[in-house]
Amino acid sequence: MRFVPNEHSLRVALLVFSICFGVLSVCLVALGVVYVDELGWPRRYIGLDFLELPTLIIILGAVSLVLAVAGCICAKSYNRPFFIFFGLILCVILCLELTIAVIAFQNSGYTRRVRTEALMELEYSTTDSEYFHTIEEHYQCCGVSGREPKCVEGDKPIIAGCAAVINDALDKVAHRVGIAAMVLSFIQGLEISCVFSISFLMNIY
Repeated sequence: MRFVPNEHSLRVALLVFSICFGVLSVCLVALGVVYVDELGWPRRYIGLDFLELPTLIIILGAVSLVLAVAGCICAKSYNRPFFIFFGLILCVILCLELTIAVIAFQNSGYTRRVRTEALMELEYSTTDSEYFHTIEEHYQCCGVSGREPKCVEGDKPIIAGCAAVINDALDKVAHRVGIAAMVLSFIQGLEISCVFSISFLMNIY
């Protein structure tokens, strides 16, 4: 007896979650492509884990899209070993998504802001870097804190310092990536529940 109400409902739910998972995967790839350029500008002032985050997002999004297609196929399958194997792969990808979310949120706090500003201060004070000038032009900022002699008129800064502008931009990237990864993880968690529930029901019936 294959078609029981619970199993049929779970298969429909699996199909719906797989479609949602596929749409979110495409969004994740697009997000990664956008932020590859965004993080390319302040690359000297951020950690390697954060710098490589967009690349990881693109890879994860591409793999997740393939798994979303596989989930749609799986919803029509009655091969129990295939369900179990597919569920285990989803669990591995879920761990990777949670890791990316953790990396993103870790790089959105006070510690990262202080480290970024310290690296900028070091470069600004030791060399007249052409790279730093491109940063100023791109972000429309001046100096590190905005209180350097060339950046003030009287006692007031003319324009915002680059440290504050870049830190705000990096915080936005980190929060958006972290939230996207968490939403994708939630949808995938529901998909995993459907996969193993269907596998259990197939074993009973």
